[in-house]
Amino acid sequence: MSQTNIACEAIRAARDVNNGKSPFIINIRTASGGAHAVVGYGLETGSWNFNGVAYNRRVLLWDSNYSQPNDKVALYINRDTLAMAFPAYGITVGIDHDSPAGAITEVITDLKVINRIPYTDKKPLPGDVDTNNVVTTADVVLLARYLGEDTDISYCGEYNADLEHKGFLSFADINGIFRLVGTKN
Repeated sequence: MSQTNIACEAIRAARDVNNGKSPFIINIRTASGGAHAVVGYGLETGSWNFNGVAYNRRVLLWDSNYSQPNDKVALYINRDTLAMAFPAYGITVGIDHDSPAGAITEVITDLKVINRIPYTDKKPLPGDVDTNNVVTTADVVLLARYLGEDTDISYCGEYNADLEHKGFLSFADINGIFRLVGTKN
């Protein structure tokens, strides 16, 4: 898919956020060949200028690499010429350039894709803190040690341990896992 088409997808997704839909993800390839993702959360109209090129739309983005708001962390588009720029990563389209610095690789709006457990294709198993596909008292012990700040667990383990999907772990989750283990005996 062309960079222009991907930029148009980002604009549609940002407009949808303005109309009440969920934020979305933009994946990019950096100039060094690495990858990064940012979260899109809206669309603005206005007037911006980067490197002598005028833009009249910008997709608002949150980027974990920037702790403070920064005008370079946005996807700028000129609606008339379809020129595009993501200044924070040197990505430009429709502008004469010696060499491209990076590219937008995709726009993800599907919540099933966005909300899946990251970094794995494993199916979640509630209570499986050590992620070995079995819920045992070892999971209870590991969670208790984690809550006591004695050890670490993986993100997937945290996800599995959060039985009520509260977004944080507590001793109530230990009791819940005990109940899960008790129903299997």
